[in-house]
Amino acid sequence: MRGKFKNKKAAEFIKQIPTDSVEGSGLVKRLKFNLHYLDLNQPAGLRGELSADFLTQLLEKLKNFSEQDLSHWVTMPAGRGNGNMYQIYDKFPKKSEFTHPPSVPHDAVWGRFRVDRTIRLAGFTIPSALNHKLCSQEKFRFCANTFYVVFIDLHHKFYIT
Repeated sequence: MRGKFKNKKAAEFIKQIPTDSVEGSGLVKRLKFNLHYLDLNQPAGLRGELSADFLTQLLEKLKNFSEQDLSHWVTMPAGRGNGNMYQIYDKFPKKSEFTHPPSVPHDAVWGRFRVDRTIRLAGFTIPSALNHKLCSQEKFRFCANTFYVVFIDLHHKFYIT
């Protein structure tokens, strides 16, 4: 009986050991989110609306979005045919209750993720012409599969239609 218990315990332990390598894990195709440009000061009073429950749900959505690459979400319908999960705007919208932060590059490609009925994540990607290009100032390559989150838009005020 005792030996059987040890084998069962060993089998459970072995199940927990990772077997995927970085190259074989599929992580290169997964959408990446970058929060460096996150601006929680627009619009005023936003911080008070970000409850622990909301942030937990938002992280679950980010995890879900990260399962695929960005191009998948551009074509994935949202709701009842009212646009897609990710919408590209190219430029910062002219009708917006937000303002373009000076820290965000002027040539950023703006867009938004639809989180639910009214909540959006607004941000940007790099221009596609820079994808995989070596940055002249650094030893890193640009990645067009990274979404830089700038705003959490709780009331659909980033792109006013």
